[in-house]
Amino acid sequence: MKKKKKMIGTIGGLLLLVAVVFAMYILIKGMPNEQKFNEDGEVTIHYQSTYIDAVPEDFKTATNEEMAEKMFGSPDFYNKMSEKDTLKLDATFSPNGEFYKAEGEGKLTILGKEYPFSVSSSQLEKEVLQSGDHLIWGSISGGFVDEGGIKREMILSISTVIETEEVFYYATLGGVVISFGDFGFETKEIRDILLNNPI
Repeated sequence: MKKKKKMIGTIGGLLLLVAVVFAMYILIKGMPNEQKFNEDGEVTIHYQSTYIDAVPEDFKTATNEEMAEKMFGSPDFYNKMSEKDTLKLDATFSPNGEFYKAEGEGKLTILGKEYPFSVSSSQLEKEVLQSGDHLIWGSISGGFVDEGGIKREMILSISTVIETEEVFYYATLGGVVISFGDFGFETKEIRDILLNNPI
């Protein structure tokens, strides 16, 4: 009985410590910032997404494997990709006529090497979901310099729910397609929007 009381007391002490630390963090830093649109309709995102094997097998051709080896210096490219490979995107989405545009930069980390890029063009759409959250989807283009020093085109096909920071990409890198993030958030509502409004 004494051991049980001691254990309960220990757990209670730990919870109190966590609460105090969190309160001190809030006091110093303020509440964590939720991604949301400002009065001008702009929103700034900071995404760090890991590789996910969601590319259809039809894209994993011998030709694409050869292209990937030229760009990233490693054969058997798709089999070597893992969760250590990431896509970082820091960007601002803002209204641009009927659409939205992206401005920013990011970094690909592939097979242990980093490839920075800047956004050069984009075409994005926005839709308010039934939950009140905002879905943004479309294409973001840029360029990166590959392992051989050659500048390659990059196209990100992105879908993201801004408030929950859920995001999924198909990244086309010089003709090689890979994917990042998680498409588990894509409900029937979101899938219908994406299928009926392709960009």
